[in-house]
Amino acid sequence: MGMKQILVMLVAVMLVGCGKKADATEQFELGMMYYKGGLVARDTKKAVEFFQLAADQNHAMAQNMLGYMYINGEGVNKDSKKAVEFFRLAASQGLADAQTSLGFYYASGEKGEKDFKEAMGWFQKAANQGDAVAQESLSRLLVEHPELANPNPLRKTS
Repeated sequence: MGMKQILVMLVAVMLVGCGKKADATEQFELGMMYYKGGLVARDTKKAVEFFQLAADQNHAMAQNMLGYMYINGEGVNKDSKKAVEFFRLAASQGLADAQTSLGFYYASGEKGEKDFKEAMGWFQKAANQGDAVAQESLSRLLVEHPELANPNPLRKTS
């Protein structure tokens, strides 16, 4: 083990020890460390704890990760309602990943009935920020549902 790895491990141990007193960004980073594993053992429940601490301070990426974890049931019971709440909190702060996640949520019909118009709105917000996944998803949605593209209520159909 090299000196750099030892230093990184020492910093990680110190951060984990004071994680609940850390600022939102540090708490988010600790959550990611536990989520990914590597420097610390992978522990999705601990990841959720640190993401929640950061999310409580309006950290958009932590809110998005909680949405992801709730939609997939990682470290928590699967709960699409809570997932959408967290995605919306992050999306309202302009986080493109959360906006894209909401687009997928509404396009998939996870809430019951598919809502392509709502999905298009969220994909559009993220696409406007340059999010490639949202751009591709928006294009695919418009190809599959051309009625969503600039509907003209004055146009007569024969």
